[in-house]
Amino acid sequence: MASQNISRNFRRLTLFERRSRLGCGWVYDSDTVLGFHNLAANQTISRQEKGAELGDRLISALAALRRSGMEICIRGGVEVLDVQHDGPGFVVRGEDGKAERVDHIVLASGHWSAANPYAGHPDWLPSPWPASALRERAQGDILLIGASHTAIDAALTLADGAGEFRQVNHQLRFIPKHACTITLASRSGCLPRVSGFGTTSGQGDPLATQRYASHLLADLLVEAADPNTGRVPLEAILSALLDEFPLKHHLGMAGRSATARLDQWLRAWQSKPAAAMLRTDLEISGISLQRQRHIPWQGLLWEKTDIFRIALQTLGGEDRRWLDQRETALLAHQRTLNHWNATRLQALIEAGVLTVTKLAGSVRPNTKRGVLVSAEDSPSPHREFDLAVDCRGQTKSIAAANSPLLQSLLRRGLIQPTLVPCLGSGAAGPDETVIDGLRYYLPGGIHLNPKTMEAIPAGQQHSAYRGEQGGIFVLGPATLGQYPISDGLHALSKLAQLAIKEIHRRSQLRQRAALVGTGMSSVVSTDASAPLSRV
Repeated sequence: MASQNISRNFRRLTLFERRSRLGCGWVYDSDTVLGFHNLAANQTISRQEKGAELGDRLISALAALRRSGMEICIRGGVEVLDVQHDGPGFVVRGEDGKAERVDHIVLASGHWSAANPYAGHPDWLPSPWPASALRERAQGDILLIGASHTAIDAALTLADGAGEFRQVNHQLRFIPKHACTITLASRSGCLPRVSGFGTTSGQGDPLATQRYASHLLADLLVEAADPNTGRVPLEAILSALLDEFPLKHHLGMAGRSATARLDQWLRAWQSKPAAAMLRTDLEISGISLQRQRHIPWQGLLWEKTDIFRIALQTLGGEDRRWLDQRETALLAHQRTLNHWNATRLQALIEAGVLTVTKLAGSVRPNTKRGVLVSAEDSPSPHREFDLAVDCRGQTKSIAAANSPLLQSLLRRGLIQPTLVPCLGSGAAGPDETVIDGLRYYLPGGIHLNPKTMEAIPAGQQHSAYRGEQGGIFVLGPATLGQYPISDGLHALSKLAQLAIKEIHRRSQLRQRAALVGTGMSSVVSTDASAPLSRV
């Protein structure tokens, strides 16, 4: 919707941002990341460059809205501490003590952190950020808990502090400056797959998105849906996913159910040494980059096919739990690692600096210094590290979020954890709750209506909930749990449109809106199709 239409529906837009910079979010902020940190599947753009781009787009969009007549109020350096109902709208209070009445809230506050269980211990870091602080700790034996993109960023940060990469006889080598060993440990003990040409944009397969969308929409998921309930069986969803798997023909999967095929694939994948898999992936990726040949990536199914995402919403709690327990490993592998980062990991492995392994025990700090990793079946220490860094990313539970804003919203019943109704009977198990005699699975994140992105308040369970007055609309990492994977920049641009469309529907008489957080999820665009877009 054009900026003229936006200003006709809203008199005022207030942006709250607790950081000093607008638009980039901490993931792309120079205070958080270093110059060599890049986008997960794109080695040509640094995160700092992406953050600057997002910030510029926000400032340009705000300027266009001002020219169209909208009043813009920017509350930079102000963290929102409390939100409460005020008639048909809300009162938003910042840490500066000022309160503002608004009609709608877009919650785009980004990632949250959990309370540090070992606060004060010198050798336990609850996060690898900011990277500049971690780089100073690059010595001794270091354990990184996790083996996906956050842990990979942390490993490269430590490598930057412990030595340098050089080309030696046309091959990248790591030259240490002092002793430092890095262990990446995760449940799977595997690294993400290395990306080749076109894996994030479909450039090597111009019809990729259209083909997948048509294939799923016309032939599989719609036909598989129960005509009475609209539910799509888990088996049909997994079949649609696994039919695109590049390894499906190499594991003797023909004729087996999709659930059995997925379990078999995971067992086979996790049984292979990570270093050997990385070497193979680099060879395949290198050939793809040279020939510009597309490597199929089923992430296109998850992130670019709306009907596939909708089908996942129809799963009962039991099926969602089953999928969540397996998709963590499966999709972590498919969230591709770019070739630039992979070559550096390979150099670290060859230099004897980096090891990738399974984490099969417990991790706990020593009484005074160091960290112990104990084997599952033994109380005695298995190995001692000088430093441990939790690189598992954002915790799923909003109840554990170390955020005054989220805790305020929870306390006042304005939001609640995502609820997925279970179809069977029985007592509530782990990650489940019982409401009015019905069991619900709790996958994490904020419960919302996926068609409008509106948070569903406490006391309401149905995902089709739709308010009629002021609403809280959720974008970004807080939607974790609504979908089995997090949303990328391109996916959130579509979801933002859903939120703004619903806000416009309700805003014939109410003329104020607030935007909490100005990171990646909240870049305002004046494009006619995306009035509030994430690029």
